[in-house]
Amino acid sequence: MGQEFSATPYPDFPVTGQQCAAAVARAKRSVETAELTMQLVLAQAVRRCTLSGLSQRQTAEVLGLSKSEVNRLARLVAAPQAGAALRNGGFSDDVNAAVERAWTGRPVDGDGPDAE
Repeated sequence: MGQEFSATPYPDFPVTGQQCAAAVARAKRSVETAELTMQLVLAQAVRRCTLSGLSQRQTAEVLGLSKSEVNRLARLVAAPQAGAALRNGGFSDDVNAAVERAWTGRPVDGDGPDAE
């Protein structure tokens, strides 16, 4: 387990199997956060488009989705518990920050290049 080997091209230093496993676990969490963020932003966008008066066809065109995908998301956000979750942001801080970044287009508290 403590055997070291060189992973190329990154990192440029010897790593252990445990370090590799930890890196993969972090990457998986990042992917899961990104996938959840994408689904939440899509659902919020569909909700905002339909509330602003766009038809599902128009919403699909604006968002670059199929009409069936817009219909599926519209049904999802119409459910009372889903609507509350979308409004209240009842998700992890990472997901909430990623959703906010998606909507604002700017870094969120401590997320920017100057963050320490």
